[in-house]
This record gives sequence, structure tokens and C-alpha cells, in this order.
Amino acid sequence: MFNLALNKKLDKDDFIKQINSMAADEERLRRAIEACDDVQKRLDRMNENTEKKLAKLRKDIDITAILKSLKGKAEEEQVLKGFSNVDSKIAAISDALALLKSEIDSAQVSIKSVSTQIVKFSDNAILTTKSVVPGQCLSCGNYAGPSMPVGQV
Repeated sequence: MFNLALNKKLDKDDFIKQINSMAADEERLRRAIEACDDVQKRLDRMNENTEKKLAKLRKDIDITAILKSLKGKAEEEQVLKGFSNVDSKIAAISDALALLKSEIDSAQVSIKSVSTQIVKFSDNAILTTKSVVPGQCLSCGNYAGPSMPVGQV
């Protein structure tokens, strides 16, 4: 029984390998979180740029001023036909921009969700001992399997 317990204990090299493996996992996790943060920043910048371009487009297209100048220079029927074309194009662009903004917002929500899940996974991975050596205590090295309680080592 005592030999069984000695065979189940970690030797120093195995323990060092597991610690190094955990450090590598933490480094990968840190890099993944940084990548998510970078993507979040890029999406924020894209969202800001889209909003600026939309505001500039709306400012540049002042329909009332265009209407006044065209009424004096062209026939009203042609102007109305041209405006209907412009209005339909503006509506299509506005719809496309609204769709793009909603997609960017949903991507931001997804990235935040993934980032939250990574942090939760990170917290659980650091706190658990179940996946290192099943049935063996990390602090004292005792085997606590179904055939041998912790206090009998």
C-alpha cells in the first residue's frame, strides 16, 4: 500500500514540467486577451470613422439648398426625378451604414463576451487542481482516491 502511494507521487521533474506548462498557458491567455483588446480598439475606431463620415455626408448633402438652386435653373419635373434618384441612393447608403453599425456593435458585444469567457476560463484554470493529477493533493502530495483516504498516507 505504501509503495502504491510512492508511485503515485509526482517527482520533481514532473512538477516543474506542470508548472512550466501552466506558465505557458497563462502567457497564451494573456496574448489572447491582448488580441481581443486590440480588435476592440480597431472596431471602436472603425465605428468612430463611420459616424464621422456619415455626419460629413449629411452635412454635404443639404437638400433644401440644392432644391432652391435647382428650381431656378432646371425644370421642376426633372429636378423632382433627380431628387427621387438621390433620395433612393441616400436611403440605400443610410440603410447600409445602419447595417454596418449594427454589425460592428454586435461584433463588439461578441468580443466583450469572448474576453469575459477567457477571463472566467483563466480564473477557473488557475484555481482548479483536478486536471493536474486526479486524486492527488497539490499541497501535500497525498493520494485521495476511492481506495485510500487522505489521512492514511
